Amino acid sequence: MTPLSLEQIQKELETTEVTPSRAADLGVIVSAKHGRACDAYNEAYALYARKFNEIRPDFKSDTSAERHIDNSEIGINLHTWKWTIKKAEMIQKALNNLVYVKTAEARNQI
Repeated sequence: MTPLSLEQIQKELETTEVTPSRAADLGVIVSAKHGRACDAYNEAYALYARKFNEIRPDFKSDTSAERHIDNSEIGINLHTWKWTIKKAEMIQKALNNLVYVKTAEARNQI
């Protein structure tokens, strides 16, 4: 089985034909991706902090130094991981809701 990306999982959720067991399986995958993204975010944030300390004396304010880093590869990488984490959290919430609703529907049909 090839690993699914968050985008592929999101597209599968959009079909609304996901069973509770499949949603639970996808939830495990999303949780693993969330964990990996958190690790990558921590590494990116450490680079961001090092770069900030390195360039701060060259700028008049903290904000201008932060803006400079935000527009560099380090800042873009940091924000990419930040939004990947947010996306994984939202997909996880959708999967949890799906499992809850489908399970409740199944109980009512018995």
